[in-house]
Amino acid sequence: MTDPEALPYSSIAGFPSEASPGALLARLVAGLGFRLRWATEGLRQEDYGFRADPEGFSIGEVLEHIGQMVSWVHVQFTAHQPDVAALPELEAGHGPDARREHCLRSLSALERYLLELGAEDLNAVVVDHPRRGRRPFWVLVNGPLSDALTHVGQISAWRRLAGNPAPQSDPFDGQPPGGQGK
Repeated sequence: MTDPEALPYSSIAGFPSEASPGALLARLVAGLGFRLRWATEGLRQEDYGFRADPEGFSIGEVLEHIGQMVSWVHVQFTAHQPDVAALPELEAGHGPDARREHCLRSLSALERYLLELGAEDLNAVVVDHPRRGRRPFWVLVNGPLSDALTHVGQISAWRRLAGNPAPQSDPFDGQPPGGQGK
């Protein structure tokens, strides 16, 4: 397992230099990464199997679902850009800690890519959905990115129910637990 200090999104205290369309989307992705980082920080192996409802997803399954959405969003934004770095590979074993790390690193790669996009670049993004056809990039915001934020909230709530609440970060100022801005 990687040193937790080496993972992205310990904080998101700095701001983009300008409010370009790509920077706004990148900040949304950074907010998701920051919230995911701290919602999953310190999860015990037994927490990954916790289910708030016997028929619902476990924390580990929710994390896997978030990872699948992040990977799909990354591919949709970069599919027609041959010079973009590939999505980070998921390490062998695919355990929950590896899934968490992969998801955070994938969000970080997507954030860096989005920072460079202007309005014309974003308007050229076409989402190829297997059942719904071709759509503009906006569906990635109101669909999987918003859905991922909802699921991060589920992880936070469920781990409280499991008796292992998440560390209290400061998402308003993008500071880690005990960081500046409190």
